Amino acid sequence: MLKNIKNKAEKVSSDILKEAHEEAETIVKRAKLEAEREKEKATDEIKNQVVDLAVLVSSKALEESIDEDQHRRLIKDFIAKVGI
Repeated sequence: MLKNIKNKAEKVSSDILKEAHEEAETIVKRAKLEAEREKEKATDEIKNQVVDLAVLVSSKALEESIDEDQHRRLIKDFIAKVGI
């Protein structure tokens, strides 16, 4: 009877450890996905800031009236081609 109780306790302990490991793996996977999303978000924000600065600089340099949408499109095309 004592051996049976000991076996049951070991099984419960093993199940708890297994569940804890699985939960830890899930938490790590979620954290990695969130970090990747944040990295992509930051990259997109940097690209948008580059576009804004390029529009400002090119408007000053050209000193002619090209609308902002056209500037943005040209600059985004340029960025896509150079891979920023």
